[in-house]
Amino acid sequence: MNNTKTRVLLVGLGLVLTMAACKTSSEGSPTPADLAVADLAVRSDLHAEAQGSMGGHLKVWIEPGDLMSSVGTSPLRVVVSMLGAKVGTNFLDKLAANVVLKTYPQRQPVAVTTVSHDVKFGTWERPYVLVTPKAPLADQWHVLMLEPFPKSVAAPAAGTDLDLNGSMYVRFHPGSAPVLARIGGCKKADGYITVALSFSEKIQAVPPEPIVSIKQQGVSLGCTFAPPSTKRISARCPKLSFTTPLEIIVGTGLVSISAGAKPVTALDGKSIGTISFVPATAKTVNDCFGWKPPF
Repeated sequence: MNNTKTRVLLVGLGLVLTMAACKTSSEGSPTPADLAVADLAVRSDLHAEAQGSMGGHLKVWIEPGDLMSSVGTSPLRVVVSMLGAKVGTNFLDKLAANVVLKTYPQRQPVAVTTVSHDVKFGTWERPYVLVTPKAPLADQWHVLMLEPFPKSVAAPAAGTDLDLNGSMYVRFHPGSAPVLARIGGCKKADGYITVALSFSEKIQAVPPEPIVSIKQQGVSLGCTFAPPSTKRISARCPKLSFTTPLEIIVGTGLVSISAGAKPVTALDGKSIGTISFVPATAKTVNDCFGWKPPF
């Protein structure tokens, strides 16, 4: 009997502590993970349609990710996650009604068909809307959108963005078209800054060198670069001001590893040259910043 009472007391105490912890998490300072998705968090009128009505646990994103090239015939999907619950074909069909595929940057509509797949959460599968172009895609950039994005669904940070009109989008190219997709950096405990340049597909370096330089106010920061690694170039910089324009100069020595070795360019196909932005205005989490080509 005493053991039983002890167990009940401990279980009750555990529930109280759990409730207290949840309260602290929801009402206290946001975690870095919260901040990372803060600029992408949105809510939806369609959420009530989802079976189980699990509030903020419902997440939506688009595949492939934004600014990816050489995607070939990889599936185009609008994916939903609600902690393993079925969301209902009603909800998926309403998402599908908002799916738009266009050429980019011309924004010419491309005809598609959509099919809703409501599946149980497993090792990787989630409910999704499969988007299939009615004809083979042209060898150029495209944009897949939820236009508009329903206002009651929260989107994860990775690979998805919302434009100024509240539409979710990803830009992709079926063929080889290497571009600089994003620049990110973080201040480390030792005072150094790590900077990473990410590309839309796998790249390699060819002479002449250097292929990338990093400056502020026209002065080199003396960064140490690692060799290109598949889709990224990393650097370690001894100093960097978050309030002064950062100048990233990309040379002509970067090409895709695919047949034809196409040079890395800007989205418009021109030489990248110099990209300049103030890290503080592109701040994401804590002492980190991020930049990507505007939509």
